[in-house]
Amino acid sequence: MDTSAQHDCVSAQTLVLEGVFAAPGFGQSWKCSSCGRGWTRIGADFYPVEDGVHILTIDDVR
Repeated sequence: MDTSAQHDCVSAQTLVLEGVFAAPGFGQSWKCSSCGRGWTRIGADFYPVEDGVHILTIDDVR
């Protein structure tokens, strides 16, 4: 059962840092300790992993 609509991981502050990608301090991988949903943090904003904002193109690193 998909509970993502019933649980706001960011507001609930249940996210746990899993790792860093891209330039240090730029991209981070997070996972909710409550529901297991994956999140990407770019700068100060969180995005669900399924949105794909963590996938960079060559133009993003030039």
